[in-house]
Amino acid sequence: MNWLIYTLGSVLFYTAMNLIQKVVADKSGSPRASGFIFNFFAAAITLVIFLFNHQLGELFSKPQNASAWIFLGLGGLFYGLFERSRYQAAQLLDASIFTTILTFGTLVAFIGSSILYQEPITTYKLIGASLILISLVLAAHDKRKNKKKISKKGLLIGLMVSTFMGLGWMLDKMGTRYFGASVYSVYAWVFGLPIVFFPSINMDKLKIEFLRSWQSLLFLAGLNALGYLFQLEAISMAEATRVIPMVQTTTLLTVIFGIVILKEKDNIPQKIIAAILALVGTYFLI
Repeated sequence: MNWLIYTLGSVLFYTAMNLIQKVVADKSGSPRASGFIFNFFAAAITLVIFLFNHQLGELFSKPQNASAWIFLGLGGLFYGLFERSRYQAAQLLDASIFTTILTFGTLVAFIGSSILYQEPITTYKLIGASLILISLVLAAHDKRKNKKKISKKGLLIGLMVSTFMGLGWMLDKMGTRYFGASVYSVYAWVFGLPIVFFPSINMDKLKIEFLRSWQSLLFLAGLNALGYLFQLEAISMAEATRVIPMVQTTTLLTVIFGIVILKEKDNIPQKIIAAILALVGTYFLI
């Protein structure tokens, strides 16, 4: 049952990260600079964790198969594009809304996986896809008239980054097959760093964000690195059909704790229904 322990650990780390990420993003003067610092720390933490359990040489004794490195490069590209705008979306949207929108990435991952791994599209998967799309509409719909509206820009960026995240997820299974979970997690973070940085970030903004939030970003990076590593380990031990639905409970937990802890009390019933539909939709997809 080690896969279950890893999966539950991933849920715990991701939920905490989603909540704290919103607080940090709201204080950021340059979300992309914050994203780069976050990713740098995450890459470093993942490497340190790797070195505690493996020899450094294992990073350089991996497959000579060119397709392995193509899949790794694509994974790094998609995760880099995701991280490039993640903090901007987190700044513009409630944590409860952003996390629900990220379930669109699950839909992207399964459509892509159906093509890449030649997995059949069943009636249940079509029902799941429909439920996720309904949940996104509910999360994006805002009945408020006198209060601040949900950011349309934030919704668009949220959908964009969730798409890139889903494409990255799509390649995780292939990446762990070629490299193993530990090595792939290191490379995925490192390969994504240049995508987050270039075209170059203003160095003054980078310095300001580092001095302002490096402790919080370091903590967030640790949560994300551990959550992602635990998810990869779980997927390498058990079927994705078991792991991914359980990881998606992060959505519902983030919505609940976002309401309780972050005081995101607008459209509460709508948010909860959207999160539940997204969770149920994920189960049907699997």
